[in-house]
Amino acid sequence: MGGRMERSGGSTDSDPLVRAFFDPPDASKPWAYWWWLNGDVSREGITRDLREMKRQGIQGVLLFHAGAQLLEGVVLSGADEGVRTGPRFLSPEWIELFQFAVKEAAGLGMEMSVNLCDGWNAGGPWIEPQHAAKKLVFSEVQADGPGKKTVRLPMPRVLGDYYRDVAVVAFREKLRRPVRPAAVEASSVVVGYSGELNWVPLDIVDGDPNTFWRADPKLAPTPQKPQWIEWRYHEPLAACAIHLVPSLSGGPRDCELQASDDGSLFRPVATFQMEKGEAKRVDFPPTTAQVFRLLINSAHAPDVQLAEGWLLRDGDELWSRPGIKWWWFKSGNGASLTIPSRARRLCWKSIPTTAPSMSARTRSRT
Repeated sequence: MGGRMERSGGSTDSDPLVRAFFDPPDASKPWAYWWWLNGDVSREGITRDLREMKRQGIQGVLLFHAGAQLLEGVVLSGADEGVRTGPRFLSPEWIELFQFAVKEAAGLGMEMSVNLCDGWNAGGPWIEPQHAAKKLVFSEVQADGPGKKTVRLPMPRVLGDYYRDVAVVAFREKLRRPVRPAAVEASSVVVGYSGELNWVPLDIVDGDPNTFWRADPKLAPTPQKPQWIEWRYHEPLAACAIHLVPSLSGGPRDCELQASDDGSLFRPVATFQMEKGEAKRVDFPPTTAQVFRLLINSAHAPDVQLAEGWLLRDGDELWSRPGIKWWWFKSGNGASLTIPSRARRLCWKSIPTTAPSMSARTRSRT
């Protein structure tokens, strides 16, 4: 149709809205992404692309140079084997082609814009870390009073090597709250589409049974090669129980709890079994250690899923901490590409008024 829509019976030329709909002005015509894949473009290709888009009624283009910073003419290997590459982004040759494209677009009466980035990352090595996109990260530590005490906040999880302190906030906590460990480490974790970590070990001590650590399903636990998760504390913890909340389908089965003073040599504390989808508290003789490790020798699914896991002192009370629903995605701590399907309709709703009990069954967010 060459950018024009054909009229059917019943339309009237006297109505300006109808006329504009069938013959829209340039300001109302669509734009299109114009990908320069690996910079493999030519003057002839630029002219042909723009003329064809103009013929189809496209009024503007957003140029997106999509490709890694590779040497010109290199044939890529692996999944991109055989793909040619052109001038590098912002190189003198690339700028000449860009200027040519701007003139060609202007000659056709088209508009043109450009993404100032190379590839998927909206930036490049010329952007210094202090000027790059950032997000707020945090860590927390619990100190028991009364009296003064010196504690060191653990380093938050950061991307790259850039980190700056913003603020330290202290507030009174409820009595007998279980001690939150300084760090939680695991034998494996499932990574998302782009390598992001959406099921991190720290999820088991966030007070939210809707989040969980998820182990790599390719490494189903066995007695010879168990999966494991460790709680590391700032100072030795005198524990007498462990409370675990699995997902409905992927929780541990045969377990052994161990303790260590240095994180290297471990001693046995308790062995137990867990039922599918059911929370469990296991009491054991008082044990003081700076590191506790849960060995998972078998599980109810290849990808072990644990929603909450707390070492308890005598008198500690379980707690839940309701917060912003799916906050790890909203804050940039999780990847939006892998938001669970059941969460998409909830992701932008308000803070929940209640939180499920930590002893209740939890639902998987896979």
